[in-house]
Amino acid sequence: MGRWMRDNQPPHDLEEMALRFSDNALYLVAELDMTTFQSQVHKQLIYIAVLSIVLLLVGVGGLLSLVAIQGFKGSQRQLKTITAFTDVLISSMPLGIIAVGPAGDIKTCNLSAQTMFGINGDVVGRNYPDMFPEKLSRTITELSSGGNRVGDAELTLSDHGILKNLHIMCVPIDSEDNGRDRGHMLLIQDMTTQKNLELEIRRNERHTALGKMAAGVAHELRNPLSSIKGLALLLKSKFERQSAGGEAAEILISEVERLDRSISELLDYSRPQTLELKKLRVVEPIKKAIRLIRSDAQAENIEIRERYEDESRVVEGDQDKLTQLFLNLFLNSIQAMEDGGTLSIATEQSGDRLTVIIADSGHGIDDGIREKIFDPYFTTKNDGTGLGLSLSAKIIEDHQGSIKIDSVLGEGTIITITLPA
Repeated sequence: MGRWMRDNQPPHDLEEMALRFSDNALYLVAELDMTTFQSQVHKQLIYIAVLSIVLLLVGVGGLLSLVAIQGFKGSQRQLKTITAFTDVLISSMPLGIIAVGPAGDIKTCNLSAQTMFGINGDVVGRNYPDMFPEKLSRTITELSSGGNRVGDAELTLSDHGILKNLHIMCVPIDSEDNGRDRGHMLLIQDMTTQKNLELEIRRNERHTALGKMAAGVAHELRNPLSSIKGLALLLKSKFERQSAGGEAAEILISEVERLDRSISELLDYSRPQTLELKKLRVVEPIKKAIRLIRSDAQAENIEIRERYEDESRVVEGDQDKLTQLFLNLFLNSIQAMEDGGTLSIATEQSGDRLTVIIADSGHGIDDGIREKIFDPYFTTKNDGTGLGLSLSAKIIEDHQGSIKIDSVLGEGTIITITLPA
């Protein structure tokens, strides 16, 4: 049938089909209705087309999803890189950065801030009054209570006898959702070094002015003093030793000599010193000064403790001046321990610098006068001249060294002297 149907066109009706068969053979003709089949094929074609469109859309969606995932991963990597860089940047900044939430909880505290206040461990989430010194916490509260404005304050803290001058800036953290308070960011700068340099500059300016004045005063006073002393000696020779006139002449002579010594000290302080530099072990002037004050220390019930890291360490200096330096400092420490105590002397080596540490358990130095102790003629002693520490600081300066004093009132004083080794 298949071959026949291919070779012969199908008739239009059954009669025409019957006329084609000329023989008398019997034929069975079956007619198939293809409507249902064609309907199913049409439905399958529609299904295939819809499925193809769906698969196409799924493929396009998958491709777009793949592109989106790649972009998301790239954004995540970029965000992690930016976050890591920001963390490193904040941690390495020399400024102390502290972010505080509305409830007083710490959101961020970088390494500089932790080092500045001696904080160890993670402080995020804790309240700042529990972590920072009371004076600093009070300042933070005052600055953050000012609303949406930038606050600025100067603060001086005493940390184990070490004064810290801090500059604090409080900046509100802006919010775009109806002015909601998100806290404040604190920028804290340690100005201690700058303040010390400013004090040193001002002190040097005063010293320079004092030196010029001292030279003029000494020149004007010494000649009259010599004349007064000569007349006092002449006057003394006119009276008997035990008479009232003789005693008055003695007092006059002693006062003239005391005034002359004061002028000599002032001149020694004001004019440049000529040092006899030579290489010497730093423990030599220290031990010599200790021998000179040991009897005074024993009389005041003061124990002297010595600890030298390496006695062979050599400095280039003037032995007499260094002995005078240590003698002045040791006597000051002894005079600060009226009820006895301990005077500790130690040396340490750090690179090309040699450090001498003198610690006493005396009454300490009040914060209000600590900046003035190196000023000429400033003294808290009834019989002091106020030139001892000034001369000591000048000796150290002439030796290209430095001196630092840390003190806690009622606990003691630590003097740190650094000299080039």
